Amino acid sequence: MSNTTPQKPSITERHIQTIVGAILVTLILWVGVTVTSNKESIAVLQVQVQTLQGAINTASLDYYSKSEAEKDLRILSNRIDRLEGRFND
Repeated sequence: MSNTTPQKPSITERHIQTIVGAILVTLILWVGVTVTSNKESIAVLQVQVQTLQGAINTASLDYYSKSEAEKDLRILSNRIDRLEGRFND
């Protein structure tokens, strides 16, 4: 059996470990802030999309279809023909 005792890390090694730890903590904090910011942006975009969908739905209710336009045109043409018939008589 060999009698080995754990060696104490050198000062340089401890400083490097501290720096690496600080960098990791900084990266984790940056990722957390970025994720939170993105969540807020996504929430705002979702509200805007819902608003636009409502506007589109409202606009589609106000849609004047081709068949309605043709019907109205026939009615107006008939009225014009009747009025012209009165003047021609």
